[in-house]
Amino acid sequence: MDERDAGRRLEIYVAPDCFGCDIATELASKLRTMALPNVDVRLIDLGEPESVRPDIIFAVPTYVLDGQVLSLGNPDEEWLIDQLTAVTGHEDSLTSATCGGTDDA
Repeated sequence: MDERDAGRRLEIYVAPDCFGCDIATELASKLRTMALPNVDVRLIDLGEPESVRPDIIFAVPTYVLDGQVLSLGNPDEEWLIDQLTAVTGHEDSLTSATCGGTDDA
């Protein structure tokens, strides 16, 4: 099986009292509702007792794709979707999902 078909994991680390984490939480929710083939989106709240902070996380929000930091802070939504479609090789499947996006900064 090709690694591109094995599935990817996007982990979004947030914490209580984090200025930008509400945006990260909203983006995680939006990504979960989109047709992102082979991408498991997980929101990890470091304020929860059972959460574990990996050594690569030193600020929040942080977006980690397959164990590698993809973005420190909230990325542009369109850029993030482009990154996720590039690593999964399913650009065509997101065309309708990304049309009608907002220009919120």
